[in-house]
Amino acid sequence: MAKVDYKALLEEAKQQKMEAERVIAFAERMLGVARRPSDTVRTQESGQPVEIQDDTFHGKNILQATQAYLKWSGGQREAQRRSQK
Repeated sequence: MAKVDYKALLEEAKQQKMEAERVIAFAERMLGVARRPSDTVRTQESGQPVEIQDDTFHGKNILQATQAYLKWSGGQREAQRRSQK
């Protein structure tokens, strides 16, 4: 029976949770659901929070807005990493 690497399992679960929370927050904003106090994204590069304002994606189509959001949140790099596996 193989030994379970609980540290790696925990890290993967945390990463998946962060990704799910970003997708949920993005969908809520796109649907106009009431804003939550935690509507900030921590960028992967700097770790600094980026505040999502009501007009952050104004003038962008859904693809452009999604790309901008993923770039800020590091999700684009994560998606590329997963597709290379």
